[in-house]
Amino acid sequence: MTTLEIKSKIPLSELLDSLKQLGADELGEVASTAVRLRANQRGQVLSDQETKLLKQINKTLLPAEQARMDLLIEKREAETLTESELAELISLGNLVEEIQVERLAALIELAALRNVSLEHLKESLNLPSAQ
Repeated sequence: MTTLEIKSKIPLSELLDSLKQLGADELGEVASTAVRLRANQRGQVLSDQETKLLKQINKTLLPAEQARMDLLIEKREAETLTESELAELISLGNLVEEIQVERLAALIELAALRNVSLEHLKESLNLPSAQ
């Protein structure tokens, strides 16, 4: 678990800057927690199922996987990719696709659970329409 070093009273901008230290999974966890805290302040409590779905919606490649994929894409563009690297890039691409499919399924399930349209849910979560 990552530990952030912050002062006890800090401006919001500094807190947000501190979040840049987190990895993708930890940032997703922060996002899910922030959504849950916001709901609690509004008098809404997220169910365990909603929390699980929000974690799935916020899931991304691990930072090391994303960095490797970025490097392999650069090598592909430079036309220096080996056969084994191409296979690895395809595998990472398949993983991204799997994450996106799981994200869409979680979005659909959460929209149904909340009895709202998928588009309305995306707007309420500040997600781009193409996601």
